[in-house]
Amino acid sequence: MGCAVRSVVALALLALVSTEAAAQSCALMPGRTGNFQTLSNSSGVVAFSSGLAVNADGAPNAYHRVLGPTTRDPGLLHICNGVSVLERAADGRMVNRYSDFSVPGTSARCKADVFALQERGFPVCDSGECLRIFGFFAPPRSCGPGRAAECGVPPFATDAGGAPTPFFVSTTSLEDTAFAPTDSRRYLDARSVPHFVLPGGERGPFGTAHGIKLGDIALIAQGNRGVFAVFGDAGPADKLGEASPAVITRLAGAPDVTTRLPGAIPAGVTTLVLAGSRAELAQMPPHDARVIAEAGQRALAAAGGLAAFAGCLGLNTQIVIAGE
Repeated sequence: MGCAVRSVVALALLALVSTEAAAQSCALMPGRTGNFQTLSNSSGVVAFSSGLAVNADGAPNAYHRVLGPTTRDPGLLHICNGVSVLERAADGRMVNRYSDFSVPGTSARCKADVFALQERGFPVCDSGECLRIFGFFAPPRSCGPGRAAECGVPPFATDAGGAPTPFFVSTTSLEDTAFAPTDSRRYLDARSVPHFVLPGGERGPFGTAHGIKLGDIALIAQGNRGVFAVFGDAGPADKLGEASPAVITRLAGAPDVTTRLPGAIPAGVTTLVLAGSRAELAQMPPHDARVIAEAGQRALAAAGGLAAFAGCLGLNTQIVIAGE
C-alpha cells in the first residue's frame, strides 16, 4: 500500500473514530418524538436540530386592521398569516378559498377579501363567506357544520389605559390571566420575550412523550451562541423549529426589533428542552428575558450543565448564553 493511500485510510479512520467519540459523548439517546428525530433521556430532557422560523405571535403590533386591499399595513405580519377566507362549497361545507399561497398573487387576493369582510363587519358564515381567525383573538362563533368555532368578530387590543388600538389581539398559548383577553399584556411579547413553539402544544408529541409543559425552558443554540427561551405557543403538528424574534436577535447578538422581523435561520439550530424547568421561573408567565435567562441557568445546572450535553447535536461547553 502506497504512502498516500495509507495516509488517506488513516485520515478516514481518524474521522470515523472522532465521529463515534462525539456521538458517544452525548448522554441523550436517539429516537423519535412523534414524527421528529430527537435525542432524549428519561428525565424529560429532549433535543432536536432544525431551522428556526420567526413567530411574532404575542407582539402587540403583530396584526394591524387592514387599511385597504393594496395598502401596506404597519403590522409585523401579513393579515393572511392569521386568517383563512372561507366560502361555501357546492356540498354546503365552508372551505378555505386560498389553500395554496405559492400561487402568484394569492396573498394580495386574500388580503383584498379580508378587507372586504372586515368592512362588512365580519359576517357570519351563513352568509356564504366569512373569516376563520386563528392568529389573533376572536370570541368563539361557528364556522359552520364540521368546523371549529373560530369565525368570531375580532376586537381591537387595548392599551395600558384601556383605550382601543388599531391592532388586533395577537395571542400566545401561555397567558397571564391577570389581564383581560383584549389586553396585549396577557400574552408574551414576541419582540422582547424569547419564546419557542412546539407542534401541538402541550397535547402534542413533546408534551405527551416527555411531559413538557407551557412555561418549560429550552436552551436554543447556534454555533457558540445560545439563548434560554420559554415554551410559549403551540404550532402546526408537522412543523418543528419556530421561535419569537427575541430568540433570533439574541442568537445574532443584535438588539430587539420593534417594527420589522429578523430573517429566519434555515438550519443548524439545536434546541434542548428541559421538562419541569418552569418551576425555576420567578415570574409566571415571564414578561422579562432576564427572568427566563436566570431560570434557564438554574435548570441547566440542575440537569448537569452544558458539559452533560456536549456532543449532542453540536452543543459544546464554549457556548455563550445571552444573559437577558
